[in-house]
Amino acid sequence: MRLSESLRKGIMETGAGGIINRFKINARRTTLFFERILAEFINECEKAGYSENIEILGKKWMLLTYGIIPGFIKKMPAQLQINVAKKIWINLGLIDDLKIKRHKENILEIKTKNEFITRTVGKNKFAPGAFCGILSFVYHKDVKCINVFQNKFQSIYLFKITEEKEILVESKNTEVYKNLNKFKPTRGTQMKDALKSKIFRMDDNNMIFFRGEFIIPIENTIFHLIANEKISLGKISEISFRYFNSIVDKKTSKIGKIKLLKNLLQMMGWGLVNVIVVDKSMIVKIKNPPYGIQKEKDNWEFISMTILGYLWLINKDFKIKSIEESHRCLEIKFYLQRKNN
Repeated sequence: MRLSESLRKGIMETGAGGIINRFKINARRTTLFFERILAEFINECEKAGYSENIEILGKKWMLLTYGIIPGFIKKMPAQLQINVAKKIWINLGLIDDLKIKRHKENILEIKTKNEFITRTVGKNKFAPGAFCGILSFVYHKDVKCINVFQNKFQSIYLFKITEEKEILVESKNTEVYKNLNKFKPTRGTQMKDALKSKIFRMDDNNMIFFRGEFIIPIENTIFHLIANEKISLGKISEISFRYFNSIVDKKTSKIGKIKLLKNLLQMMGWGLVNVIVVDKSMIVKIKNPPYGIQKEKDNWEFISMTILGYLWLINKDFKIKSIEESHRCLEIKFYLQRKNN
């Protein structure tokens, strides 16, 4: 079933500030994010020598998100589990195709076409790490990637199923995670409005675009994991600024840019957003932001640094003053740094 059809039938439920994915596996909150920002950040981390960290993050993310699927899915044969996942990824526009073949008892080959992240930056460690996490989960053994071929159009991976038990990653209680991410559909700008008004466009392959750039549906735990890893976080705002500077009309007024920021965050499922301008400071308040499944504290630095890069369209002297969280509420304060005379 295509994403457009899923939206029409309510399988993908949208509301102001939230998106719920009700596909076959489970009802789960989804956020939309700018693929190029995430992909270029991963690329910058790898160039800085953090390839191993990125591979581990991909693996941990998949182990966590697959760990909360319903019990009946976990009881399915491994191949069937992968087929279910494949249909969902294609439906969401994250890949065009995936084929898996078992060469020996312990050697698996995966071929993909147009997989997210790789289609933007080419060779990366995040994708094989993520597949290691998926395969470790479904085969109940630790899985290692032993060979990789990647370009922006297709990838071929060889994996070895080891004799070691799957890695167990601690997570939040599933009910706590679900309750934190609940939202009641309310009035306000949402994803459906963005598609109707052509702010977002969707092609025949379920790819969502904002002004010609891919936007991906993604389970948001990855952003909390990256922020907690604390590698190259300063690059996020730089990448974000370059990204938005290339697609936001420079003639747009300050008020217009602030309105676009608020609407983008809300339509992409990051919560109910309010932007308050006070003198030389700006406060972004988000009610019901998306929480991660990871055991560690939720960390909002990735989205905060992304917003900071956007605010540089208005003034490059903006800095983050504080990131404050209360119950299901996030408040990010920005200020204009005074220049020395």
